[in-house]
Amino acid sequence: MSVVINKQNFQRIASANTAEYREGDWWINPIEPDCDRKYWKNDNGTLAEMTSAEKQQIDDAELIAAKIERKAEVQAELKEYIERAYSEDEQRDFLLLLWLASEQENQDAKNYIYPLIAWVQNGQTLMREAKQRIEAAADAESVEAAGYDYEAFYFWHQTMPGVTTQQAGEMLNGEN
Repeated sequence: MSVVINKQNFQRIASANTAEYREGDWWINPIEPDCDRKYWKNDNGTLAEMTSAEKQQIDDAELIAAKIERKAEVQAELKEYIERAYSEDEQRDFLLLLWLASEQENQDAKNYIYPLIAWVQNGQTLMREAKQRIEAAADAESVEAAGYDYEAFYFWHQTMPGVTTQQAGEMLNGEN
């Protein structure tokens, strides 16, 4: 039995029956580079280790991908948190109510809704700061550790205003 490695995707199969693997697509019992498989390459038909520059390109691409993924996680976390407090329908309703308050020049209704807008904006500021920390991370481990300042996030959570669409609607309709 032999070790075979695919020349395209570097799949390694130990104890392979070489008759089952076409020689053109597979290396049979190659000398394996002493490095992580992600740094292997097909160098004119020979299994080889990438150069330092090629390895750096792989590492850079992985770091960029990790940052994109982590930033998306941070953004989703804020979105989920806001939606637990106010559903998407309520968020749209608040935008409509704020527009109506502006159209009616109803300062009381606007003043009632503004703390909610400020709360969401403060959450977005925390998210932008988290994304900046992620972007500044120099390696994958630091990217994973970067994110929200959870003490600030907790404080932000504690300042969530008790604003309701019902109360805002009543203010606009002159019921309050």
